[in-house]
Amino acid sequence: MRRINKLNYILENIRPKNHPGGVPYPEDMQRIYRIVHELEEYMKIDYESIFLFGDILLDQWSLTVAYLVGFPKPSEFSFYRLIEHIEKESKSGRLSKVWEAKRAQMIWLDSHIRFYRNRFITHVDRP
Repeated sequence: MRRINKLNYILENIRPKNHPGGVPYPEDMQRIYRIVHELEEYMKIDYESIFLFGDILLDQWSLTVAYLVGFPKPSEFSFYRLIEHIEKESKSGRLSKVWEAKRAQMIWLDSHIRFYRNRFITHVDRP
């Protein structure tokens, strides 16, 4: 990110103020634009990896918790289902202490993972 910021700063300083439309930028600017684009693609892949593998990690963690607590059919517990289950029994359930201590973090993780999945994987709304 720092490198992208530096390159964008350089571009702002060398970009001609009244560059005519339809005329390519000088080769040095085009080279910098290509580097910025390549770095942005790498960052996109990194973020996609974090969310995809994060989703898998949360589901595996939920499966482990479901087995340890003794839920019926623990293999069906995804992170989303675990949060849903804990919310229902938040006052008196077996995981009420976990819910009280980590509720905000669990909801934050769930909403970010679900937002990413819905926006960029399940319901792609861009070409």
